[in-house]
Amino acid sequence: MSVAAVNLEGTALLQQAPQDDREGPDAEEEEEDDWRARREAQQVRNSVVGQWRSAAASLHRAHRLLALFPWLKPWADAGMRLKADHVALLQQQAGQLLSWEALTAAAGVAAMDPPDLPAEDPAFALLRAVP
Repeated sequence: MSVAAVNLEGTALLQQAPQDDREGPDAEEEEEDDWRARREAQQVRNSVVGQWRSAAASLHRAHRLLALFPWLKPWADAGMRLKADHVALLQQQAGQLLSWEALTAAAGVAAMDPPDLPAEDPAFALLRAVP
């Protein structure tokens, strides 16, 4: 299966909410198959995003190094274009697998201060134990 086909299937799986309300004799097996497919799609997304980050970091390093030796620019130009095209392709694939709303929400939550929890309430004891 091609990366594009996996991306399309993965995009559809990652964009929809899991369905846990099935009934019938095969409901449990179908639900397990759905969760397995979702985990595989998440692994593909993590892999593509990781490859994109790595390729982008490599392109950035190459530009920094090339800036130190400007007379090599004509010689390195074709290779740098190929590298940039590869980064752009990975960026496009990653963009298909990421949800703008989820990224925005995650960024907002990451910027929030941790809530003040009442120290005397045992209901929050588990939350205080998490660093």
